[in-house]
Amino acid sequence: ATSGGALFITGGIPYVLFSAATNYSAAAYGSASGVVWASLSSGPWVGRAYHGSVVFLGQVWVLAGLDSSGTALGDVWSASLGMVWSQATSAAGFGPRSWVSSVVFGGRLWVVGGLDSSQSSCLSDVWNSPDGVRWVQATSSANFGARCG
Repeated sequence: ATSGGALFITGGIPYVLFSAATNYSAAAYGSASGVVWASLSSGPWVGRAYHGSVVFLGQVWVLAGLDSSGTALGDVWSASLGMVWSQATSAAGFGPRSWVSSVVFGGRLWVVGGLDSSQSSCLSDVWNSPDGVRWVQATSSANFGARCG
């Protein structure tokens, strides 16, 4: 995610060669160059991977994902660029999912496809929100077909 000449990353799986990752991260990092990264305040949200992360309305957003136990998440969090986190919703209209695509377009947050809550089927639905709280389904079945990631 980017904002005001800065890059941001959130969450993820710390990779350790030849070991299974069990410690999904809630960390946030920022960089003005893409070379040197600073640790920012970790989110109060459960560590996750395969989530969406964008900058919208001057805030960093974390959407959905998968926790380290394999549970798909359907929550939405945001932080001011000073990294004060707040939960927009614990149960977004798009429902729990991982491997989600997220973008900002037309003054709205968008969530596109992903892997369903049972982690067995890719989705082809498209959702949007003006504020991260209220979600509207644009289509239940986009003509590009089911997409994960």
